[in-house]
Amino acid sequence: MIHPVRSRPALEKEVRALLPTFVASAAAVMLGAQVTFSAARPFVVAAFCWGVLALGAHSIGHEYAHRTLPLLLAQPASRNRILAWKALVVLPMVLGLTMIAGACLRPAGFETIWRADGLEALLVFAPLSAISLAPWLSMLGRGTLPGIVFTMGIMGVLVIAGEFAATLTYGYRDRLVVELFKASLLWSTLPPLCAAAAIAVWRQFGRLQALEGHRDLHIPAWLWPVQTGAVAGGVRRQHPFWMLLRKEIHLQQITFVVVAIYIVAWTALWALEHQAPDVPRLPLQQLTTLYLGLLAVLIGSVASAEERHLGTLPSELLLPVAAWKQWAIKAATAVGLALLLGIAVPWVLYAVVPPPDDPMPLRLWREPPFVILLTTLSLYVSSVCGSAVRAMVASIPVVVGSALYTGAAAELMTGIAIRAVRTATVSESNRVRVLQRMAMETRMQYALILAAIVTIALLLRFAFVNHRRGEHRPGQIVIQVTVLLLALTFCLAMPVLTWR
Repeated sequence: MIHPVRSRPALEKEVRALLPTFVASAAAVMLGAQVTFSAARPFVVAAFCWGVLALGAHSIGHEYAHRTLPLLLAQPASRNRILAWKALVVLPMVLGLTMIAGACLRPAGFETIWRADGLEALLVFAPLSAISLAPWLSMLGRGTLPGIVFTMGIMGVLVIAGEFAATLTYGYRDRLVVELFKASLLWSTLPPLCAAAAIAVWRQFGRLQALEGHRDLHIPAWLWPVQTGAVAGGVRRQHPFWMLLRKEIHLQQITFVVVAIYIVAWTALWALEHQAPDVPRLPLQQLTTLYLGLLAVLIGSVASAEERHLGTLPSELLLPVAAWKQWAIKAATAVGLALLLGIAVPWVLYAVVPPPDDPMPLRLWREPPFVILLTTLSLYVSSVCGSAVRAMVASIPVVVGSALYTGAAAELMTGIAIRAVRTATVSESNRVRVLQRMAMETRMQYALILAAIVTIALLLRFAFVNHRRGEHRPGQIVIQVTVLLLALTFCLAMPVLTWR
């Protein structure tokens, strides 16, 4: 039995740690349900999966993030009681977010992406993985981000394994049998795996040690040989810009794990499409679009907040290198990695092993502005957050809300512009009206490009200001957001204001 007086501070601590993640994820799902264009719907489902897995992983991971694990394990209470306190907080939040997602996704027509049984399976398996796999992997990886990423990877591996097992067992012709086999395999495999993971959480937490910091990903020695002679002979001089670049790449370790998971999933789905083109499965175009968005947000979220979390930001600002140069390297590295890993990697995959039906279903040459905008927006959010997990969770509703505001503002300005054209050309011929409307539509396209450029420039400037300061006042953030919204609205209103 848990004593109510003794458990109250522990429960309050857990609520304070998980409530921002719950609120941000619920806001992203509810805002995303209002999106009208179908291309954004996979991102809303991904926001739900990321949010519910973040709740499970952060229930243990926030102890590593705030360096409170030694104090937690030193409390005069049994490990089972401490774990029960965490479960009493995370279980209602996971259930509440699942109920919100179920209420928002079904009426909004999200079952057009997956079938009804696929949506039901998602609403069951994601919470199960969040309360079993995610906490266990966060303890093994010593952080929240490893728990989220590796849990998503395990779920993807199970789905791909079901694809292969179904096609090898029943062939490629009977779609209904293949789909039923995949569903039955998933329903019979994942619940026992989650039960085993829940037992592993209890065992792992019972013998948990106060070891902080992520497990680094080391390159094999035969790929990156160590120059022992140079180290023994003395300190080897290197250019400071090169060292800063290496530091920025080292911060993005979890990003390369996401890229590896995407390559494995893409290759497996490509092989299945070649052998069984008639069997329905997740299209490669949707997988690549989802990969682009999540990767850009992840890279921007890690870039600034992770240094604040690791405590290296004060010492970095003391380096004999101008702060604006350090920020230029950081921003260029984040945007460059997003373009290289988000655009170049899918392009190489489509070029080397193209799908059977469409060798380039995704127009990758149109995606760089989208990737740059997402990266800079998440980089700004990262500059005001204390950890990469908070930045990632906060970036998702910010991205959805920004898309809704931009779409509503652009639609409003377009309507005003069209009415202005109609009013100005009442006495003109139909040909003049058509030409004037085409000219206004062209102006609106240029206004969108100008708005994107101005927004990116302001985001980078404000992020630089926030990155240099240790404390972030709410009033300063409100002023920055207000300036961003006013600049965006003014750029979209330029065609109407300059129309004669």
